[in-house]
Amino acid sequence: MRKPASILFATIALCALTGAARAETSGPLRFDGSKLIVRDVIGEVKVTVDPAAKGVTVSIDADAEEFPLLSARAGEGSVVIARSRPPEKNRRDWNVQDNNVVISVTLPRGTAIQVDDMIGKLAVGDLDGALTATIRAAADIQTGRLTSARIDVAGAAGIRTGDIAGKLDLTIAGAGDVDIGTVRQGADISIAGFGNVDIAGIKGPVSVRVGGVGDVDLNNGDVDMLDIAVSGMGSVVFDGQARDRRINSSGLSSVRVNGKKIAG
Repeated sequence: MRKPASILFATIALCALTGAARAETSGPLRFDGSKLIVRDVIGEVKVTVDPAAKGVTVSIDADAEEFPLLSARAGEGSVVIARSRPPEKNRRDWNVQDNNVVISVTLPRGTAIQVDDMIGKLAVGDLDGALTATIRAAADIQTGRLTSARIDVAGAAGIRTGDIAGKLDLTIAGAGDVDIGTVRQGADISIAGFGNVDIAGIKGPVSVRVGGVGDVDLNNGDVDMLDIAVSGMGSVVFDGQARDRRINSSGLSSVRVNGKKIAG
C-alpha cells in the first residue's frame, strides 16, 4: 500500500514569522533554456508546466530583505534562479515566513530541473523531464511525471514524485521521506542516514543499500535483478517478480520478498 510522503523533515527547519510583508516584485521575465536551475533559494518555487510555452518565464515576489539577494538569468542553455548568499549551514534559525518569497515559473513540458540546495518548497506538475536535486539544507519537493530522477539528500527532505519513465538514483545521507510512483528503468537506492522510501511500482534492475536506519518498500515489482544489502536497523520489503536476486542482511536488519523473510 502506497503511503503519502511526510513533509516533516522539510518543515522541521521552517518557522513562520509575523510582521513582514512582501514588498518587491520582478517579472514576468522571459528566457530561453532547456533546463531550470534553482540554487540556494529560501522560499517557495511554484512551477507550471505548459506544453504551449515557448520559453521559461519567471516572476519573483519577495520581501524587502530577500528581494535584493535573488536573481534570474539565462546562460549556457539554462535559466538560473539563485540567491546570492547560500543558506548558512551553522544556523539553527532558518526562518521562512509564509509567502515572504514566492517564485513563479512557467516552462515547456520536457524541461529539465536541477536543484542546487534550497530551503522551502518546490512544486512542479507533470514535467516529463529530468529532475536532479541536491539538498544539504531542508526542502519539500513535489512533482508529477518525470523522465528520470537523481536525488541526493544530505540535509532533510520530503520528496514526492509521480511516475518516472527512466531510472531513479536516490542517496540519503541525512534524513529523507521519499514517495515515488512507478519507476520503469531501474533504481539505485542508498541510505546511510535515516530514510523512508516507498515506490509504487518498479521495473528493471534494482540495487538497494541500507547502512543506517531506513525502510524501503518496493511494490508491484517486475525486475531482472534484485540486489539488496542491509545492515544496521534497516528493512526492505519487495513485492512482485524478481528473475534473479542477491540478498545480504546483517545485524537487526530485515528483508522480505513477497511476504517471506529472507535470511542473508
